[in-house]
Amino acid sequence: MAAVRRQAQLSGEVAAVTKEMTKLAADLPPYVWLVALPQLTSRATHGYARIAVQTRKIITSVFLHYPDQVPPPPLAPSTR
Repeated sequence: MAAVRRQAQLSGEVAAVTKEMTKLAADLPPYVWLVALPQLTSRATHGYARIAVQTRKIITSVFLHYPDQVPPPPLAPSTR
């Protein structure tokens, strides 16, 4: 029962974070996100799909405005 409540709480928290990030992405100019780019990049593969999608949208917006500032995606690890 506690696990179900915790999952519901997490779902609500994820929804709140996603809503706030969506608002900020729309309201802030892309250059503001440059200082947070390392953190955003590390969250691009977040376990919650809604957060990962929103994060990738912000990174894409920054890349479109400042292509020289966004590092290329990391290479796939070698299988050798």
